[in-house]
Amino acid sequence: MPEAFQQPVTADEIETLCRRAFGANMTVLSATELGTGDNTTVRVAIAVAGQEGWGLGART
Repeated sequence: MPEAFQQPVTADEIETLCRRAFGANMTVLSATELGTGDNTTVRVAIAVAGQEGWGLGART
């Protein structure tokens, strides 16, 4: 069953997750998939209005 396998997160999903966590004044600067396999980690760099950008790791 193809739907049983994990699918990579989309750019829209990453942006939605970051906005929920950091608020509407956040911009995703980049999202980089690190490695391959069953659990993929995505490094996300964001900028929040009035703050410096920093990275957040999210596992899928």
